[in-house]
Amino acid sequence: MNKFKKDTLLPLLYDLALDETTQEDERKIIIEAKNRLETGEDFLTTVSKLKGGLMIVSADHILTENVLKLYSELLRQYPKRDIFGLPAGFIV
Repeated sequence: MNKFKKDTLLPLLYDLALDETTQEDERKIIIEAKNRLETGEDFLTTVSKLKGGLMIVSADHILTENVLKLYSELLRQYPKRDIFGLPAGFIV
């Protein structure tokens, strides 16, 4: 898969938000990320927050198939660590 950019991630987030199989807690995080991108928040900051949110949800239950694919691809494409040395997206 090609590296995500704003113009490729945004439609994917939109589709996942509308997907009937997406669980409500996943949908909330996806919509928040979609809104951040639409209002011009920094792309990498949004990706980090999206990964962090999905990581928290994944600790509660197994992510739905399509959301898990997105999360896995985000982890593969953006594995960088944050300023504290934690995986990017980790929320303390």
